[in-house]
This record gives sequence, C-alpha cells and structure tokens, in this order.
Amino acid sequence: MQDPPIPSRQFDLGNLARLLLTVLILIASIMLINGTIATSTTSTVNPGGTFTAGALILSNSVEGRAPCLSTAGSVSCDNLFPGVHQPGGPVSTRVTIKNEGTIAPDSFTLYSSFCRVSDAPGPYHGVGDLCQVTTLTIHDDVHNFCYYPTSTAGACTAGASGTFADFVRRYPVSSPLKLSTDHLGGGETFTVTADILPTGGNEYQGRTANIDFTWHITQGG
Repeated sequence: MQDPPIPSRQFDLGNLARLLLTVLILIASIMLINGTIATSTTSTVNPGGTFTAGALILSNSVEGRAPCLSTAGSVSCDNLFPGVHQPGGPVSTRVTIKNEGTIAPDSFTLYSSFCRVSDAPGPYHGVGDLCQVTTLTIHDDVHNFCYYPTSTAGACTAGASGTFADFVRRYPVSSPLKLSTDHLGGGETFTVTADILPTGGNEYQGRTANIDFTWHITQGG
C-alpha cells in the first residue's frame, strides 16, 4: 500500500508569497491613504483686512470768501452781518454750505443755541433786547424755497414775529430746522437776511445782538 503523497513545498511557498504580497499591498494602501490625508490640508487668507471710515467735512463760505472747514469738529466761521446797521435797512448775506467729504449725509439741519445782547463799542447805549426786534429770513437759493420765518416755496417775507429770538426758541439743538441734502455735494447757497424793525425806539441804540447759526450734517443714526 502506497503512502499518501507529501504536500508540495512549492504550494506552501506560493501561498506564502501571495500572503506577503497582500500584506505589502495593504501596507502600501495605508501609507497612500495616510499620505493623501496629510497633503489635503490647506488654508485661505483674505488680504487687506482693513476698515476705513468715510468722512463728512462741511465747508462754510460767506459771500464767496475762503471757506472754513469742519475738520476739527465745530468751528467758528465768518460773521454774517459785520458792521453797524439801522432800522428799516435789511442786510443780506449769502452762505454756501458744501459737503467736502467722501460719504453722503442723511440729514442737514440748522439750529441756534443763543441770541445774546450786549453793548456795542461807544459811550451811548440803550437797554432794549435787540434779539426781540431783529427780523430774520432764511432762503434756499438752489431750490427757491423759504425756510424761515415760514416754510414755503418762493421768496421769503420778513415779519415782526420772525426774529432772532423766535428762531432760537423754535430751532434749538434738540429740534433743529431740517434742510434739503440733495445739493450738498455741489454746494447749497442760502441767503440770510436780517433787519431791525422800524418800530424800535431809542432803547435799542448802541446795542449788539449776537446770534449763532450752526449748520449740521450727519450720516447714520
């Protein structure tokens, strides 16, 4: 009786070779996967991450003279009514307000904080309140619109009730007179006229009425 055949060593070597090849392929695959993961990380950058604020710069020019600019906040500009005036002699001054900045304003207003009376230079003075008897008109020449003493299209008409003192009462900083913004980029010209009522007596002689006008533009808020 024949002994059973001995398994071929060649068969075992073949299986071993296939097993080693499978292990090598698996290791190579893991290395490839690891390598792919390692090289897939990346990043993006937004350059120039700066934020620049625009500017609102208001210029104020009286009768075409060199304008004053609001670059330092609230500034004092030219006097609207220099000199000495008499009752029944209206004096008009043109004021051009312009936005010299880089952004458009949302609002444009005018207000007054005070009208103060004092003695003018000289030896003779009355005791009257000149703010109460000095009339005022404010006309928008670009739109041909009167803003004070009444808001109406066309020319302004002065009246005994539309005085310096009345303007201060009606349009303080908390409740300013609202103006149009649509021509500020090219300049808005206003004619401001003042006159002493002819009914004023000697008590107003030698007196000075000092009123401030603040033109104000804002953007946002």
